[in-house]
Amino acid sequence: MLSWIDQCRPQGSARNTVTVVFDGDKGLGTHAGTAGPQASLASGRVIFTHGESADDYIKAEVEKAGNKKRCVVVSDDKDVRLYTRALGAQVVRVKEFAGDLFGKPKVPGKSGVTPDGKHVSLSQAHKINKELEKIWLK
Repeated sequence: MLSWIDQCRPQGSARNTVTVVFDGDKGLGTHAGTAGPQASLASGRVIFTHGESADDYIKAEVEKAGNKKRCVVVSDDKDVRLYTRALGAQVVRVKEFAGDLFGKPKVPGKSGVTPDGKHVSLSQAHKINKELEKIWLK
């Protein structure tokens, strides 16, 4: 999953960072706020929680965020979705965010799906936009 995030950049712009949070235990040899040797992410950070659940960590991070409207929480957990949405964060289901990781197109009507139902991944859309910028914005 982490390499997919680095390659496909489902978060859009390279300036949009990603934080992936896993429930962690002492057996992983990591501490909250750091990534273990088996986990890395070029476009963000990987967190293994210790002593708290990943859900609680995510909620606390959104609570601390200065501009909660700029936070996007990707989760299928109902409690996390309701709590962070109430704080003002945007909430997206996993398959909506990472549809092409699961081999399924994103939800029709959302960005990335054309009217005829064909899927355009975010990385493909980015490449198309760059090509069109070269043509139109000379």
